[in-house]
Amino acid sequence: DQAAQSCAESLQTEREDLKCTQIPLVMNVGLSAEIEEALKQIPDLAGIYATCGRHTSSLLEALKQIDTKTLTVIGTELFEESHQALKDRVLSAVLDKQPQKVGFMAVRILLEALSKNQPLSGVQYVEPHVILRANSDLYLRKRKYIYDQYDG
Repeated sequence: DQAAQSCAESLQTEREDLKCTQIPLVMNVGLSAEIEEALKQIPDLAGIYATCGRHTSSLLEALKQIDTKTLTVIGTELFEESHQALKDRVLSAVLDKQPQKVGFMAVRILLEALSKNQPLSGVQYVEPHVILRANSDLYLRKRKYIYDQYDG
């Protein structure tokens, strides 16, 4: 996963004293037991970053069996469960990559490439929003409003 690799490289550059372990997971839900087992194998666990919204949900389930008081835990995407985990102080923050924005960017890039008959560029960057307990209600209301517009 490119997000995990990028995070690991940044951590190693900034904090050589920290060891970063990546846990590769397949793209489906229901991996809480696998995540819990992997986390228990890390002796000096200080922080966790779930790079995928699907894995954030499984991570939250796994964290019910792990003491999180000393951990910094960052999830991905804001949804009902991650919002509640922020309020319950299980998650320290959520990086919301705005899936609808990614979709719009992909369509725009594809249409521009097709209309100009140019090859697609290899990497696109979407700036994530950092959501903390203090601003989570605002983001959740905004997200619900956006999705209600698509459904209506």
